[in-house]
Amino acid sequence: MDINEQIRLIKKTTPSKYIKADQEFMYVPIGVLQKFLDKIFGAQNWSWKITSTNETLSFLATGDLTVTFADGSQIIRSGAGASMIRCDKKTGNPIGNGAVMDFPKANSEAFKNACQQLGRIFGRDLRRNKDVKTITQYQQVEKDLKVISIQIKTCTTMKELDEFEKIHSDDLGDLIESQRQKIEQNAN
Repeated sequence: MDINEQIRLIKKTTPSKYIKADQEFMYVPIGVLQKFLDKIFGAQNWSWKITSTNETLSFLATGDLTVTFADGSQIIRSGAGASMIRCDKKTGNPIGNGAVMDFPKANSEAFKNACQQLGRIFGRDLRRNKDVKTITQYQQVEKDLKVISIQIKTCTTMKELDEFEKIHSDDLGDLIESQRQKIEQNAN
């Protein structure tokens, strides 16, 4: 896979089948993020390193995600994550193995945060759209984009494409550009 294909993939939106939700947020599970990293960069071309931790009544972990593109260039994205340490309800003291159970969550949150900074396929936009708060709403947006994609493919003039580009360039910019090239070729 060349660098252009890698960039194209990281710009894609996350397919809804990979998105999970907790009480507050939608997210992409760590196993899916690792799968995407392996697919796009290759298992040997990315690494995660915890750079610092802090422990009081919660764990705070920060780390660096390094990825190597097909052309050899590297980028590093830093992430931070926190997790409350489980405490005894009566005493307020940390539970014996709470640290062992709670540090991995802080590490996972930091890793997910760093991945999100790489691109949309890693969940970058999941918390940015205030109108999309549930997986069902996200799936509806995904369906709407498929319908719009079909409409774009039927455009025969630049003016028609311009209207779609005003609204959908972030989600469907590659498709719009491809259709623009087809229209130009047909005009010649």
